Amino acid sequence: MAKVIKIDKNNTLKNSGRKISEVEMSVSFSSDNKLVILETFGSKDRKEKGKTSQVIHLNKEIAQKLIDILREWI
Repeated sequence: MAKVIKIDKNNTLKNSGRKISEVEMSVSFSSDNKLVILETFGSKDRKEKGKTSQVIHLNKEIAQKLIDILREWI
């Protein structure tokens, strides 16, 4: 699990060469916070199909920063 505490835009073009994976998004609420949670599940060729690969937590501030970066891109 990774809680993102800072996000910056990098203008360098990259060729990832990564396999395609699916992402599931959910929202978690607590008394003092609201988090967007992104879980990746790896490729279809993975040995343990359906097992979570990464879990990324974004608080409201980081989620808004990501939205701003994406709006510039599209």
